[in-house]
Amino acid sequence: MEQYKIDQAHEIRQQIGNKCLTMIGAKYESIGENNGNPFYGCKIGKNPGKIGYLKVIYTPDDTYTLEFYLSNGYKLETLPYVYNEDLTRVIAEKTGMAVTL
Repeated sequence: MEQYKIDQAHEIRQQIGNKCLTMIGAKYESIGENNGNPFYGCKIGKNPGKIGYLKVIYTPDDTYTLEFYLSNGYKLETLPYVYNEDLTRVIAEKTGMAVTL
């Protein structure tokens, strides 16, 4: 994987924010490519939405695609065309967890 894609994946993590990731209990973080697009993924703690894994993919049109998975790996939902300013709000809605203090 090229260095600029690794940098983009780290930028995705920064745009979500450390506070949000801490509040949802993010662990086992991963970065990589999905069809040539960089992504950031993490396992998240127990939540009312029953979501076990979150994958955020950066797309060329400067939006994000969010994929939510159950703990067993089953893809629960895919939300395309999410803008940067909506990332934490969408994560909070889908997980049912508070992401701010």
